[in-house]
Amino acid sequence: MFHDQILFGLFAPILQPEELVTTIIEHKTIGPITGVLTLFLFLTNLVAMGLVLMLTIWQISLITKGQTCVEERIDKSIVTNSVQGQKQRPYDFGFKLNWARFFEVNKISELLFRLLIPFPFQPKHDGTQWISKDNKEN
Repeated sequence: MFHDQILFGLFAPILQPEELVTTIIEHKTIGPITGVLTLFLFLTNLVAMGLVLMLTIWQISLITKGQTCVEERIDKSIVTNSVQGQKQRPYDFGFKLNWARFFEVNKISELLFRLLIPFPFQPKHDGTQWISKDNKEN
């Protein structure tokens, strides 16, 4: 029973935020101004973390689809402004190959090595020309 009280005590500020604010303002050692500033910074960091997480998820979806943000907007405008269906994307090679091309690796072991032990490497391409489905060069 003691462990349950501790566990539910951790969720009390989330379930009853008015008590958290009262506790911070009436705290004897930190003072009301420091407590309110700490709460404000916590909430600001929480919002910033949410925005960065949303941006990360969006970038992951773009890499998975093999397109840029501009191509995504163009695809959405084509679908909403015309009756034609969505055309094939020239740079979409599938889930695994898109990620392999993004990290410039050939095997999964290379990908794990690249993610776990980052080191500077020379890119294979110059960044001005991209491989499409029409010209499958490595």
